Amino acid sequence: MGGIDPFHPYSMKQAIEEDFILDVLANYTTYKSYYEVQKSIEENPDFDTVKAQKKLRAYVKSHQQTIGTKAALKVDPFLSQVVATKKLRGQARGMVIIISFKQ
Repeated sequence: MGGIDPFHPYSMKQAIEEDFILDVLANYTTYKSYYEVQKSIEENPDFDTVKAQKKLRAYVKSHQQTIGTKAALKVDPFLSQVVATKKLRGQARGMVIIISFKQ
């Protein structure tokens, strides 16, 4: 006996179809990031653009200002359009998920 097995599977899909929960991905929006790394010496064979872009992306994503901006972009519309209008009448919870990097 390893873990507890469910006696009745109630999938998220079924819960959404029965309007028991909201589809959290219905209004999912991605934010694309673009980085351009330029060689300082064009003939440098040791320069790896892909590796440099990965390091730059990791730095930017883990920066406190970036995390704060992403959180604000996600939370502010929720606060103004849902919480302030009392649409949920205090009967729901929310979660903001943002990629984090251990430093």
